Amino acid sequence: MNTYTSLAGLITIERPNTDFARLSQAGFENAYMDFDMVCSAGVLRTLGNPNFKSNFRTRAIEDPTRLNECVTPLFESANNNSININIAKAPTLLLDTRRTDLNDIIVTLTKESIKACGANNVQYLVVAPLFVGIDDGDMYKVNKDFYLSLVTLAREHGVTILLENQCKDMGGHLVRGMFTDIGKTRTFIDELNEAAGDSLFAFAYNVGNANICTIKHYEFLTALDKYIKVIFVSDNDGQDISHLLPFSATGKGASSTDWLNLIRGVRAIDFDGEVVFDYANSASALSILLRGEFLRYAKAVADHLVWQFGIERDVKSAGKRVLFGAGNMCRNYMKNYGKDYPPLYTCDNNSANWGNTFEGLEIKNPEELKTLDEDVTIFICNMYYSEIDAQLREMGLKNPIKYFNDEYMPTFHFERL
Repeated sequence: MNTYTSLAGLITIERPNTDFARLSQAGFENAYMDFDMVCSAGVLRTLGNPNFKSNFRTRAIEDPTRLNECVTPLFESANNNSININIAKAPTLLLDTRRTDLNDIIVTLTKESIKACGANNVQYLVVAPLFVGIDDGDMYKVNKDFYLSLVTLAREHGVTILLENQCKDMGGHLVRGMFTDIGKTRTFIDELNEAAGDSLFAFAYNVGNANICTIKHYEFLTALDKYIKVIFVSDNDGQDISHLLPFSATGKGASSTDWLNLIRGVRAIDFDGEVVFDYANSASALSILLRGEFLRYAKAVADHLVWQFGIERDVKSAGKRVLFGAGNMCRNYMKNYGKDYPPLYTCDNNSANWGNTFEGLEIKNPEELKTLDEDVTIFICNMYYSEIDAQLREMGLKNPIKYFNDEYMPTFHFERL
């Protein structure tokens, strides 16, 4: 899996170099760009009104053909700081917009977005459906025509268009919108690709929108499996669209986002695509003086979730494996994975345990690891990961070393030492 950070709330458009440098220093190598950064949905709604104010951020609104001109400095700055931008999102309208005259500019901006992606080697472009002034019964027909009007450009510029599960505004309340019905979504993508004669359309699963719409992550992910190329991860309170860092939208110690079934769903489809962490609202609320520390923490959170997403794949992909540790993590491994992916043995630094068995595994002296073939993976099942990792390297071992701590196990086992 490739980990991406959103740029919204993190990049000062007029002076982006310092901000991209911070992202690089925090460890991010990939980024996602919402073209709304230079073509604000809020500003779009005031187009033609006395309140409309012309500035750097409105160039693409006043003249859509200037969209690439507006984003090129951001791509150049990203490249200068070794940040790869491979996913973008076309401008869209706020969900409570009522101005039907803005649909035409959205269509034009979307086409210019495809051109900008092609000019900057961006593979994926998220394109939201048209919705203003369109009756529910006509929504799929109108948008089928809209998406198919993009085919020639998408093919020419090597861009895959991603549909995304949407929220819908109903009198100020957010409910399920387009692409939240599993069957309709699969059929719609199949029809688009069949008409295009190519696999130009795929799906981006938006965790934040799913949380608001009470979509069951596991059910949705497993049903759309092969269609999903990107997963957008953000947290919110389950009521309003906000882009918060995972695990930060909590109330009374609990999260409104069902992380357990999200992670289980990602594992079930063996997802190995792009994962975007969108925490624009968390970032924009911070003092600039805290930005560096915050980004390092955000990267740690992202790494943790991607680690949890991929633990089962790590276990499965290891041809042979041994464990290090004879405690609760070892027990969790054996209860959940021991039958399908049995280790050769486990080892432990406590000499009193050597020669005993634990969960059916013989406990050996760590020195025994020196006799392993180098293709055997060692899974550390102990919270002192870095210390044990260093110990194994000091022993001169060349084996792959992975950390195991499945916080979202396939089944729960509460028996503890």
